[in-house]
Amino acid sequence: MAGGEHSLAGDNGVVSEHIVHFFDDERSRIDTVSAFLAAAFNRNSSVLVAARPEYTRAIEETLGGWSLSLEPSPRLVVVDARALARALVRGRDPFDVSVFDQQIAPAVRQLAGLSAQPVTVYGEIVDVLAQEGHLEAVHRLEACWDALSRRESLSLLCGYSSAHFVGHPHALAAVCGAHGEVHTDGSDALGRWLVGGALRRPAN
Repeated sequence: MAGGEHSLAGDNGVVSEHIVHFFDDERSRIDTVSAFLAAAFNRNSSVLVAARPEYTRAIEETLGGWSLSLEPSPRLVVVDARALARALVRGRDPFDVSVFDQQIAPAVRQLAGLSAQPVTVYGEIVDVLAQEGHLEAVHRLEACWDALSRRESLSLLCGYSSAHFVGHPHALAAVCGAHGEVHTDGSDALGRWLVGGALRRPAN
């Protein structure tokens, strides 16, 4: 499915892609993300994974079957999406941008200097925020990624469960509009219905 612009063009030849996938179940998430990361490793990209620890372990197990690993290295950074999500909304403001600016953006910039390929990022911090009802923080974090994507070349995949947006069609429309590509699982009737409706309505 289409979303917003397919790619984000920034200064100095920066070209990024910002993709969202709404997953039906845990197995689908693990398989899709594992394939996304395997492709990145095969083209020698630097990689940032921001996932819940249980998904990180499952993805690492799947990659291990392909003789690949999430063992930390200079070109691979793995962070806890749940811990970062909670840090982002810990203060009085609904979103603490300093957490992104001080913890996430520097890691991406460092990775960008280690490969000629765009930095590959899988992130589900937004999904943790959506699960916990912090929808304003979701939009603020997506905006941060969008801004970073105009300064550094990224291939960014955001993973969500569409069930977190039941009863929040405008928020779902805004998420879809923030991405160049929008994907759902073929078996996910709820996700296809929710996302299809979101893509037919304005984000505001």
